Amino acid sequence: MKMKRGIPWIVTGLGLFIIILYLINVERAFSELKSAENVRLSVRNFQISIWCAWVLITSSATYYQWTLKKYTLLVLDYLIVIIAFIFLRHYLNLGEAKNLWSFGGAFIMGSNYMTIEKFNERIDKSMED
Repeated sequence: MKMKRGIPWIVTGLGLFIIILYLINVERAFSELKSAENVRLSVRNFQISIWCAWVLITSSATYYQWTLKKYTLLVLDYLIVIIAFIFLRHYLNLGEAKNLWSFGGAFIMGSNYMTIEKFNERIDKSMED
């Protein structure tokens, strides 16, 4: 019975470990900044790691919910994935700010991007004052 409880948590930990490992690789690529291609590859691998970890974590969370009728891992699953995508968005914006790539005019004019940019400008102004 304890294995039914332990295996889903181990698989969730493995998924989280995969995301953190590739997040560290992305941070290292941005800090070293050897080439734009190296940074692109690390960001792409981070995105792939998010999806692979999501499959692992969701499958273990579903098993946990079906066997024990608890939603703990499902909630944790979506928290992990949402936070990972927030980091992905941060590094995509950082890459564009460092002129490693460009999203194009249609994306930049989107309301989500403009909201984030205006928010960042306000924070910068408040820190200068």
